[in-house]
Amino acid sequence: MNKSELLSAIADRTSLTKKQVEQSLEGLAQVLASDLTTGDSVTIKGVAVFKKSLVAERKFHNPQDANNPVTKPAHIAVKATSKVPAEEL
Repeated sequence: MNKSELLSAIADRTSLTKKQVEQSLEGLAQVLASDLTTGDSVTIKGVAVFKKSLVAERKFHNPQDANNPVTKPAHIAVKATSKVPAEEL
């Protein structure tokens, strides 16, 4: 499902227009980014938990040049954990 399909699906199930749904999702994205930047996790009860985690530096081999290992630096990633039971998916 892409963004346009998501907007249509939510608009069909609510009394909101696609534009209102889009503004709501953009607001949600801004709140998530803001809270995750400060280190807080965001829980949307019954939907998902969003939190950031540190991904450690790692080394791997370049398959095209086995003599030259590549290092991927440590970085921060956002993890989303679904709160919908797997049976319902």
